[in-house]
Amino acid sequence: MTARAALAGVVIALVAGLAGAALVLALRGDGGERSSVVTTVVRGGGSGFDPVALYAGARDGVVTIEASFGVDEEMAGSGFVVDAARGLIVTASHVVTQAESGSASATRASAVRIVLDDGTRADANLLGYDLFEDTALLQVDPKELGLRSLRLGRARALRVGESVAVIGSPFENRSSLSTGVVSQLDRQIAAPGVCFRTTGVIQTDAAVNQGNSGGPLLDAQGRVVGMVTAVNPDARGGVAYAVPIEAVERAYRALAAGRQVRYAWLGVSAATVTPALAAALDLPVEHGALVRGLSQGGAAERAGLRAGSETLEVAGETYPRDGDIIVAVDKTPVAGFRDLDRAIGAHRAGDGVALHIVRGGDDKVVQVRLLPRPPSFANCS
Repeated sequence: MTARAALAGVVIALVAGLAGAALVLALRGDGGERSSVVTTVVRGGGSGFDPVALYAGARDGVVTIEASFGVDEEMAGSGFVVDAARGLIVTASHVVTQAESGSASATRASAVRIVLDDGTRADANLLGYDLFEDTALLQVDPKELGLRSLRLGRARALRVGESVAVIGSPFENRSSLSTGVVSQLDRQIAAPGVCFRTTGVIQTDAAVNQGNSGGPLLDAQGRVVGMVTAVNPDARGGVAYAVPIEAVERAYRALAAGRQVRYAWLGVSAATVTPALAAALDLPVEHGALVRGLSQGGAAERAGLRAGSETLEVAGETYPRDGDIIVAVDKTPVAGFRDLDRAIGAHRAGDGVALHIVRGGDDKVVQVRLLPRPPSFANCS
């Protein structure tokens, strides 16, 4: 089997809220004839959704990405233009890099090209990549290419049931359109090869296949609200995931400035406190993030947070009864672990935060200096 054929079947076993489920990186790893195909599946999900107009306005902002890693190793995905004047294009990092086990770095493609819908090809320079948000930034010479920047929207404004569209190059069929709805918000998945969950992920039933990685997820107004990153191949219906555009934008803007985002790290594992769990554990509050474990040398451990030692099994899960409960970060309320994750994610490494906790029925405020995520977290494939 050639390396190209072997790569076509890449499957990565990642849990994304479905026990035992697998995510397939939505990239294409083999060659073959290329053709332009437009596939439209119109579904409900809000008034004013016009796939024909949306596609006409966005297609010139979407490109096919081809990456070479050697004589017989090629990957293909999708990308979208964020700055036409400068020739800046965003794609998924797993399209243009290959993971290096236990390292914060990855092997860059030896050559990267973009292909427009009309077949025009151009060499691209990989300016940088962010493994945590599966984001890479490319630059091409925009002269004579007729690139068009896509408008950026806001994932935080989305609602479950809203209509969305995906434009990309599934199986290298350039400029293909699929439509669907937002199936759920705030999913958590592990980015390819990364020992850290990407949060705030958008789930959609729009058709996504190998080759869609790095392409845009668009709202009804044609604004980019996410970047396609993975698909669940075991689902009988469409179950695909997109990194929220806020995270993608933060990453690519840093890369454009020659920097990396310094992601903050608290170093805790926690459970979401609900009224039912609080009653079962006899906790003093009904909402918050119950600390279950502390990472050795992490910011939380250094600040003196406690995971507790007395445990109780509730519905098959073991919880500490005497662990600290985080109820706020600075002035931001924390109703559960995902709130905590978002609150910490809004900061940078080196920032100081005040954790409002409940310990043994007493309210306390713990000052914490956030640390950078360990380099080993950036790649564990």
